[in-house]
Parts: sequence; C-alpha cells; structure tokens
Amino acid sequence: MGADGLVGLFHVSEEPDIQLFEPRPPPSPDAGVTGDAVWAIDEDHLPNYLLPRDCRRVTYAIGPNTSVDDVARYCDDANAKRFLVLEEKLAAADRPSDTPYLRAARRAVLTRRQFGWLPHLARRSRTSRGPHLAQAIGEIATRGCSVRFFESISPLRDAVTKSSLDYSIIRMRNAARKE
Repeated sequence: MGADGLVGLFHVSEEPDIQLFEPRPPPSPDAGVTGDAVWAIDEDHLPNYLLPRDCRRVTYAIGPNTSVDDVARYCDDANAKRFLVLEEKLAAADRPSDTPYLRAARRAVLTRRQFGWLPHLARRSRTSRGPHLAQAIGEIATRGCSVRFFESISPLRDAVTKSSLDYSIIRMRNAARKE
C-alpha cells in the first residue's frame, strides 16, 4: 500500500482482449461488498488467482496472528510464502503428478493487467496498463508458492477457516460434495 492509502491492483484472466473493466455485482454474498464494483486483487493475493478461473481452491498463508501450532499443522514447506490447494479427482489414466487441473494450469496463458494505484474498490469503469502474458504455474513458482492437490478440499476448507491462518476460499461452488 502506498503512503497515500492507495493499493496497486491487478486483474488476471484467460481472456486476453478485455479493453474496459465495467463494475459488476459481487460474486457471492460472502464478498462483503454491496453494489457493483471493478474486481481486482492486490500484489500479496495475486498468486491466489494465477490459475484457470474455475479451478476450485483453498489458499492460505502465515499471517501476523497465525499460531505456532497452525504453522506446524499446515505449513510444512518453510520456503513457501503462500499455499494453494486445488481439488482434483484423479482419472484412472492420470499420473498423480499430472492431474487434469495441473495440465490445465500448465497450459493456461493468463493475461495479468495492472490498474496502477487505486482505491481498493473501484465503483466506475477502468482501463488498465498493457497486458502481461504469463504461464500460470511458472508465474506461481516465481512468487514462492506451494501448489498441492487433494481429492477433496472441503475438509481443508473447514479446518483452515477455523485456524489462525490468513486464507481465501475460491470457486468453492465448483468443489466436489462431501461424501
């Protein structure tokens, strides 16, 4: 955040041709925002969105109030700044190291656009600085994140939301139902 209280914000998309970002309704009631807004993400949370849009995921990081017990329980990679956990049911022919979502993420070319320094929430249309094309997994790796795959992320979601970690739950509506 800049000294003036403004934040550098980004939009990540698989659609390379967006020219103007129009305000839209919140994606869910849990967004904590009322009214239409231009949706963007700050630099710290950018890795959460460096995957194909519909990829369901639980993301978390050590925050200023994270307990030592939660670090030991959830953060086994001491070098990772953020953890991205994706849900994937493996097809019989898939190798565990090459799941359909991992293949999609490896192939995904994302367009990352920067809005520059803005208030955290924009209520009117915005244009962005030129696109930056990035290969998803490579971009995540350069940001020091750990990516993992679980058969179901619902139990992790339930546990992380009760923990002291900083977390984000994305596209959970696409997650497999608890069995």
